[in-house]
Amino acid sequence: MANRLKADKAEKKKPAKSDNFKPEKEAQVTVKQLVKDERTHKIAGAFSILISLFLFIAFASYLFTWKEDYDKVDKGAAILLPGEVKTTNLLGNLGAYVAHLFFHNGFGAASFMFCSLFFVMGVNALLGAKIFNLWRNVRYVIVSLLFFSVVLAFVFRGAAFAWGGAVGNMGSDWLVRMIGNVGTAALLLLGGLAYVIWRFNPVFRMPALPVRERKPAIAEVSEQEEDEKLPVPPVKASFPMRVLAMPWRSWAAVILPNTGPQTMMA
Repeated sequence: MANRLKADKAEKKKPAKSDNFKPEKEAQVTVKQLVKDERTHKIAGAFSILISLFLFIAFASYLFTWKEDYDKVDKGAAILLPGEVKTTNLLGNLGAYVAHLFFHNGFGAASFMFCSLFFVMGVNALLGAKIFNLWRNVRYVIVSLLFFSVVLAFVFRGAAFAWGGAVGNMGSDWLVRMIGNVGTAALLLLGGLAYVIWRFNPVFRMPALPVRERKPAIAEVSEQEEDEKLPVPPVKASFPMRVLAMPWRSWAAVILPNTGPQTMMA
């Protein structure tokens, strides 16, 4: 009996199995949902703005430290490996290497346009609004990179610093071989004018020429017109005119003073 009672108590202590509790299923997030997520856009926008600031500081520092860092960054990506190599760029070895790639092997000083591109992309993504027209800025950046790199390479030919970069030097050398120095300069001036018109659409107006006033001639004509409009005063008759205007009887009295009217009638 005692064993049976112990067995019954053990069975009562066992928890009853319930089918109401089921294991939770893990939420599956697809790549499409992750891309459309608002938080992803904000994170990407903040990262893009950070890249813009990184490139701007690295490029600006490279303008002053390129001579000291050239022999180090010219060795390639090995500068990024752990070692004793240290550059003077404000952003360290990574900043010096990235700036060298954009300036020396890329578009030269025109590479600053990449900073504006990443900034525009970052602001639009972070704020979730179309603050800047992205595709229009992309077109401006592409044209500016190609045009200004060639212009800087042509103007600063022979300089130690890569103002136009490898792309600008290649374009400038090709134009000089095709149309010469004068032709290249004229073409770049025309291209610069076309770029300003396309980018800013200024208004060109002819200057107003000074008009010479002919005041004396106008005054003479007006005086003549006023003289013609004035009334002509009547002319008083002189003595001979009065004599001629006398009737015939008066003439007779003057010529024949002793002749009366009866004699004249006879």
